[in-house]
Amino acid sequence: MMTRQRSGSPCREGYSWGYDRRGIWVDHGCRADFQLTGRRTAYAGGGGYPGSVGTMRCSSDLGTRQGCPVDTRGGVKLVRQVSESACRLGYSWGYDREGVWVDHGCRAEFEVGIRR
Repeated sequence: MMTRQRSGSPCREGYSWGYDRRGIWVDHGCRADFQLTGRRTAYAGGGGYPGSVGTMRCSSDLGTRQGCPVDTRGGVKLVRQVSESACRLGYSWGYDREGVWVDHGCRAEFEVGIRR
């Protein structure tokens, strides 16, 4: 679900944005914040294709481990911690080929698909 449009170009589901098993895709100049319900994952700025750079939020609700599916082949960087609980790589957050994971109350925004 699109939660906030950030572009001047229209964002219409099925035309300029959508989602599939790989993630969210955008086209035709659409730029927006998205929420995938039931997965505790938010993506900002579009993305979902390998090599694209985008931002996503992943949250450890009630201190439990949560997985946030996203293509991590381009790398992951924590850009903003939004929880009071510490987000420490390898302890309360990390990533693998399935996506980003958080634990121990970590809530943060991550940049994915970092260009090197």
